[in-house]
Amino acid sequence: MVGGVEPGRVVPYRKDAAGPGDLSAEYQRMPAEVAEAGAPVRCKQLCERLGIGAEPRKVEAMRARMKRLTDRGWLRETAPRLLALPS
Repeated sequence: MVGGVEPGRVVPYRKDAAGPGDLSAEYQRMPAEVAEAGAPVRCKQLCERLGIGAEPRKVEAMRARMKRLTDRGWLRETAPRLLALPS
């Protein structure tokens, strides 16, 4: 491990990372957009904010990424499918 982060892991656990810079560029954009929104967001809203479209397949792919970020401590679920930055 380098700096507490496993090589090749796209989304390290937040507690093991030095900061958002340890996330891949694609994953860095997601918490940044949630922060910029200023309020919890849904996956469909995030897709729209990132300009990737709101088709069901794109929203489901985003939901999987957001779940990974939530499971690893980068985001938190404030209500079902409503995501925010951790406190």
